[in-house]
Amino acid sequence: MSKRLAAFTFAGAILLSGCVAGNPEERLSEPLEAYIYLPEDLSTDTPETFTIHVTEIGELLEEADDINIEVWQEAGEESEWIEAQSSEAGVYTAEAIFEEEGLYYIQAHVSSGGVTAMPVKSFTVGELTEEEQAVVEEEPEEHDEGHHH
Repeated sequence: MSKRLAAFTFAGAILLSGCVAGNPEERLSEPLEAYIYLPEDLSTDTPETFTIHVTEIGELLEEADDINIEVWQEAGEESEWIEAQSSEAGVYTAEAIFEEEGLYYIQAHVSSGGVTAMPVKSFTVGELTEEEQAVVEEEPEEHDEGHHH
């Protein structure tokens, strides 16, 4: 019976050591960051391509586990989720078509090894109304760095 207990203890120790190696808390020293690049002069009814660069420890990340963008126009309004496609190591693109002009927000949702980055940016499609222009002027500086979780 004691040989079995020793074997189970040894196997458990090996399994636990594997879990610690992938622990997101330990990866915080290796920050995951995502940067959203917006096209210039976005317009309605035209496919627009957004580019997201993903880095880990300052180097382009070979492959993220999951990457999507979320786009919405007003707080509380339903958002659109679009899966981003890898175009090269650390570079992802997603395409969206906007039906109306105005102020929009984009958030990248990037995860790799249990760590998440979720930068947000605002952008304009076409012309802004006076009300939207006032919102833009009151907004704090953009959050282009990934948030780590």
